[in-house]
Amino acid sequence: MELPERKKNVLKAIVENYILTAEPQGSKSIASELGSVSPATIRHDMSDLEEMGFLEKPHVSAGRVPSSLAYRFYVDELMDRYNDTAHEIEQLQTLLESKMADLDNIAQSASQILSEITNYAGISFKRRIGAPVFKKIQLMPLDNGRSYALIAVTTSSEVRSKVINLERPVSDSEIDVFINSVNKMLKERASKEVFDAVRQIMSPLDAVYPLAVKVFDFISAAPDNRHENIYIEGTTKLLTQPEFQKNDRALKLFEFLSKSENISSVATPSEGKLVNIKISPQTQVGELSDTAFVFTTYDMGEDVQGVLGVVGPSRMDYAEVAAKLEAFAKTLGKFYPVINEHNDN
Repeated sequence: MELPERKKNVLKAIVENYILTAEPQGSKSIASELGSVSPATIRHDMSDLEEMGFLEKPHVSAGRVPSSLAYRFYVDELMDRYNDTAHEIEQLQTLLESKMADLDNIAQSASQILSEITNYAGISFKRRIGAPVFKKIQLMPLDNGRSYALIAVTTSSEVRSKVINLERPVSDSEIDVFINSVNKMLKERASKEVFDAVRQIMSPLDAVYPLAVKVFDFISAAPDNRHENIYIEGTTKLLTQPEFQKNDRALKLFEFLSKSENISSVATPSEGKLVNIKISPQTQVGELSDTAFVFTTYDMGEDVQGVLGVVGPSRMDYAEVAAKLEAFAKTLGKFYPVINEHNDN
């Protein structure tokens, strides 16, 4: 939607002042801030912006407050970029380094740090973005001699296992040769097509053929787009925001956040966007009025994507939150090669 330059300036001033004060904005204060425009002109512009759906009037005698449409327009068209200071980036790196001693809890620590640096609720989880990419397998015989525990490790250091049952046992030497061959192919990043080709040229009379079929099927499985271990910290900080001190909004939001599938469904990134900002009703969840989700992603391995997010009121400083999320994701992404190297040892 196109707006004349003056109306853009009026709307920008209203949104930014409301973010700071949580108070309805009047024409006199906006005119004073803009300087060259009279209160009467501002009132006219505010009336037009209200008719267009950008502003709302909570009370008859009150000023105006931004609508969800106004926040969306502000983010897409009016928002100035927030510049992280060197000190803020250094603080992020220091916070992460302090958590590196406990590598397994990096994702949980991330949500806590996000809450600390934004004063909203911080969210962190990982999401599979394709079929698991395996780097190593091992087979362990079970007690009956015809069952084997297949243990496979992905490039993101996730361990998966499956029990394989055969009609007849396979000798230890045959298993060793088979495992070494598969691991060599995995090391060379063999694709599903390679495993299919190998299986086709194997003779059904080969001793390890039934075993190979089951192993190849397992490590060539279809994509597994699931989320795991969603961590959320700082939800009580939302109670300090005026929007969530009214009626039952906080209760509805907390109930929504208590279900991991809800968070995963909202935190779906748009292609080509580094930081995603979803403002109600864009969340497509009716009960989440006056709520915004800001999130970004980073690489955790060849088949896993990390998701970092912040949940807060629609009246949030989007420029600052987006910049901090971007800097945090970049910093955390730099650490992950170290984490994966640690897990390989």
